[in-house]
Amino acid sequence: MSTNAADILAQQFEQDGEAWKPAHVAVMACHQLGDSIAQGLRQYTAIRLEDETWSRRVQSGSAKFDAAIARQLRKKYEWWIQPCDKVLSCVHDFEEYGLIVDRADELRRAWSLVRAALRTPIEDVISSMQRVANGEYESL
Repeated sequence: MSTNAADILAQQFEQDGEAWKPAHVAVMACHQLGDSIAQGLRQYTAIRLEDETWSRRVQSGSAKFDAAIARQLRKKYEWWIQPCDKVLSCVHDFEEYGLIVDRADELRRAWSLVRAALRTPIEDVISSMQRVANGEYESL
């Protein structure tokens, strides 16, 4: 058996030459997850913008409250949040592995806001808005 440096390096490369692959695969998957999160946050932003625009119009009196629009927005938020638990679980796994997932904190904030909003049943929201529209509310 030869013991020169080239042979030793060749043997070590044979043993360790593929050792980088799992880490590389994890980093690439982490980047793909970050890209998916960015896409999801663009969808969230579009829904939120639609909601805020409509809400401002209703509050300013330039549009009437419409229960159908409220339900439609609710369904959009429900659709958006569906994959979030699985995505956040993946984020957690990558972070446990020591990787940083792009925009994960933004996703957590968006998820938290949507989850909180969805806790209130839509029919309660509609009923409250209809009472406000009818002048049936008390000043605080």
